[in-house]
Amino acid sequence: MKPDFSAPKMPRGCALPDARLIAWLTANAPARTAEGLNDRFGISYNSWRRLMAGQPVRASLLARLGHRFSTETRG
Repeated sequence: MKPDFSAPKMPRGCALPDARLIAWLTANAPARTAEGLNDRFGISYNSWRRLMAGQPVRASLLARLGHRFSTETRG
């Protein structure tokens, strides 16, 4: 059996962002600057660009943002 090389390899420890999380980030970003993103979400501008492009990011980053998302959207 031949290996399937058609699907891109996911980097170890990374995951793809959820569309609901992306929508929430976009709606709640006060400024799309390095300082604004760091102050609001605790992420770098590079992480923001990867998230907006739907590229894999560290799973720990998604867990942290997911916790913030669920905390702020509750209630």
